[in-house]
Amino acid sequence: MTHVGILSDFLWLSLLVDYFVSVGRPDEALGAVGLMIKRAYRFRVYIMNLLLKGFCANGEVLKAMDVLRRMEMSCVWPDSCSYNLLLVALCKRKKMAEVLGLMRRIKGLDCYPDSAVSVYVVDCLCKDGRVEEVMDLKEEMRMRGLDFNVAVYNVIINELISKGSVHKAKEIFDKMPDEGVYPNVVTCNCMLRDLCKMGKWEEVAKMFGVMIEKGITPDVVTYGSLIDEQCKDGKANKAMDVFQLMAKKGTEPNSVIYNILIKGLCKHNLVSDAIQVIHIMSDKGMYPHILTFNAFLKALCDAGYTQDAEKFFNSMVEGKGHEELDLVSFNIMIQGLCEDGRLDQAVEIQDMMVSRGFSADLVTYKILIRGQMIAGNVSKAMALWKNLSESGLVPDQWTYSILIDGFCRLNMVNVAKGLFVKLKAYGFVPRVVDYNTLIVKLCRDSDVEQARILFQEMKRTGCKPDVFTLNLMIGGSLKAADFETARSLLSEMQQEGVSPNEYTFSTLISGFAKFMMMDEAKRVLNDMLSLGFTPTNYAYDSLLTAHCSRGDTDDIISLLSQMASKGVVVDSELMKTILMCVCRCAEDLDIMKLLPTFYKGASAQTRISCHELLRKLQESHSKLQFVPS
Repeated sequence: MTHVGILSDFLWLSLLVDYFVSVGRPDEALGAVGLMIKRAYRFRVYIMNLLLKGFCANGEVLKAMDVLRRMEMSCVWPDSCSYNLLLVALCKRKKMAEVLGLMRRIKGLDCYPDSAVSVYVVDCLCKDGRVEEVMDLKEEMRMRGLDFNVAVYNVIINELISKGSVHKAKEIFDKMPDEGVYPNVVTCNCMLRDLCKMGKWEEVAKMFGVMIEKGITPDVVTYGSLIDEQCKDGKANKAMDVFQLMAKKGTEPNSVIYNILIKGLCKHNLVSDAIQVIHIMSDKGMYPHILTFNAFLKALCDAGYTQDAEKFFNSMVEGKGHEELDLVSFNIMIQGLCEDGRLDQAVEIQDMMVSRGFSADLVTYKILIRGQMIAGNVSKAMALWKNLSESGLVPDQWTYSILIDGFCRLNMVNVAKGLFVKLKAYGFVPRVVDYNTLIVKLCRDSDVEQARILFQEMKRTGCKPDVFTLNLMIGGSLKAADFETARSLLSEMQQEGVSPNEYTFSTLISGFAKFMMMDEAKRVLNDMLSLGFTPTNYAYDSLLTAHCSRGDTDDIISLLSQMASKGVVVDSELMKTILMCVCRCAEDLDIMKLLPTFYKGASAQTRISCHELLRKLQESHSKLQFVPS
């Protein structure tokens, strides 16, 4: 009976240990073990492993280490399970010193972690930069007939790639089959992701082919990596191809992939594809994240698909998406409507926004003020300006820039000048766009002197003029017949690091040609061509018109031949000028007889190459010889 009682007491204590561990109370379980020791019961390592499991599960690794010491003091020797439990817990807590100490200890006992535990140990060592120690451990285990499994290889390869050791990762990947371990989809995904990030798309294609050849089915992570990296690399059209392949292979995209693809397509203006993906997504009962939706909405508006944008916006308003619209959504829609000239609808969206608890921010006001100014509604724009101030918002520099631009558009340059002065008075430093806005208006109004004063102020205050400023000042100077200033501006700005563009040279050519300074115009044309720039059609038109007015037949023929050899594409205005010049080249040529036979052939196209135009003219009139037959 006594023996039965002792056995019964031992079983109850054992059950108590198991129970307390299962409910996350290892300290009480330790108390039960203490009673077992006090009563001199002999128990197996299983009971102590239960305690280790309990403390490790609670994250109390130091207590677990203490239990290990007590086991040994009680002559209950730890087994591989004991060490594995402790190793996993130490690795999870990133206790590197303790992991290394325990590994040395168990190696001395000729006891190595099993495959499942090896994953944790290898991950911990790799993240601490101890890849060489991992490789040493791998060799030691191999010599004892133990091998890493594919999960461990995946950890090593992933960590090497994340540390930039791509070549080493590739070596290990290639050697896996020789060591009896074959890559799985996770291994391939690690390699693919890195190849994608490096833009090695040919190698990506090879890796994808190897996967198919070896029967490794690409998963959602495989396709997701390809789509993500192709979008980042500016290959959104290729990402769309991968998406379609994914559907064809029966792999269902997740919400993350849909969001990545939609944003990528929108970023690269593939709006029609983005609309298609949105429809597929909604058919699957999924909806884009609000950030993705806003990017999509903006892309629609920027591409001129404002009506489509309204439909999607209204569907979100009606609650057909999982997420609520935010202030950015409303501002994008308001801006799209303003750009489309639908100001009344834009105001309605603003009212809806307020009714939903959003207050108009500075962005909202700037969008609406700009829209009203472009439409010429000065009073409404000023009312918005007043509301902005009364709402406690402070106008920023862009707000003033919008008004300056608006008043210049409306020929109210004095008001624009006043706002420019006010902008500086409030401590804002005018930007190049502010100066350019006023300079372009002053030059158009032939107030070149005021434009020059503003230009000098611009340089004096440290606001570096750009090539657009340069073109404006050269154009204004030529308009005022100030040729010396036009010439000096070009060399002066080049010295200050502002490089001219084709419009700079074309402006000079047109200006000199207008005043019949043909030698000067030809010199600029030659300089332009020597620098690799192509004159604009406006420059060619100006030169041809000037030569025609002067009766320079040889120069006309020479210039037309040059245009033909350069592959200049002729628009309708330049075509008219060329036909006018043709009349000068052949005095007996009746332009009214030429037009019916030639123009019928050219009218089907709004643009035609100069070479083709001259060829058609030659076919129509044998005396004309511009291009070789």
